Amino acid sequence: MSKERIDALVKLIDEADAAYWDRNETIITDSEYDKIVSELSLLDPENDVFNQVGRRVSSGESVRHRERMLSLGKTTELEEISKWAKGVGSPTLIATPKVDGVAVSIKYDHHILVQAVTRGDGTFGEDITANVLAIPGIPNRIHEERAEVRGEICMFKTVFDKLYMSDFANPRNLAAGTLKGKSAEHISRCGDLTFIGYDFIPDTMPDQMNMLERYGALIGNGFNNAPYRSNIFI
Repeated sequence: MSKERIDALVKLIDEADAAYWDRNETIITDSEYDKIVSELSLLDPENDVFNQVGRRVSSGESVRHRERMLSLGKTTELEEISKWAKGVGSPTLIATPKVDGVAVSIKYDHHILVQAVTRGDGTFGEDITANVLAIPGIPNRIHEERAEVRGEICMFKTVFDKLYMSDFANPRNLAAGTLKGKSAEHISRCGDLTFIGYDFIPDTMPDQMNMLERYGALIGNGFNNAPYRSNIFI
């Protein structure tokens, strides 16, 4: 194991994360970033930097998640996907598109939306409740008394191309910056964002709902959700 190489990879990840999360800038491509992360995961899979990806919390109150919000693993190899699927223990999977947005948790209490928090480092996130309340398509009330809804907030490329392309680099960075901003301009711009739900976690007996039932709860409560395919066999 080359300590020099590990240190160099960690520095690259730190620099890319600081640019991406603090300054809403992209200094390397997603493909380059993924290759760096992949190489480091082979050299030092327990490196602390893997717990810090997406960690930058700067403008809102820091909030602890009730349950950790984990980041997704990445691969482009079917063999790796097959190996992962076998480890899950079920031959049937559900597949959904990956939305390139900001992962968030939205909490409801007594049927009312009470808090919205970014994924952050998976343990602590940033309170963005005021911004989320301004996003159309996110229900202020749900049928269940208490629940947590997880998903991604993004800006559709059609909206970006029409309204913002001349002033901003890309819709992903613009969405992230809009959610972090507290000015009236930022809150107003939240009207051009979209929430795509991918998980519905009831407060009582969450393990008794399978993934299809959770998708049904999202739809039944009026959330946008990513299209999915069930009965996927690998």
